[in-house]
Amino acid sequence: MKAVKANTSAGIKPADIPEHIADHAARATFYAIKRYFDDPAAKLCYNKWLNDQQRNGVIKSDYVPQ
Repeated sequence: MKAVKANTSAGIKPADIPEHIADHAARATFYAIKRYFDDPAAKLCYNKWLNDQQRNGVIKSDYVPQ
């Protein structure tokens, strides 16, 4: 199997992906992220990361994720 290098295209055109496949992938991704953030340890890790980003000026301190 050939490895794909970072920052390179896999040759997939988003317009060529059937809508039902894109919808399935989006839903699966959403629920995987939701399950991750349901874990209190993940929330703690994220909040630490967010505070570090705000302290370093990468994200404005008044940023509130929706």
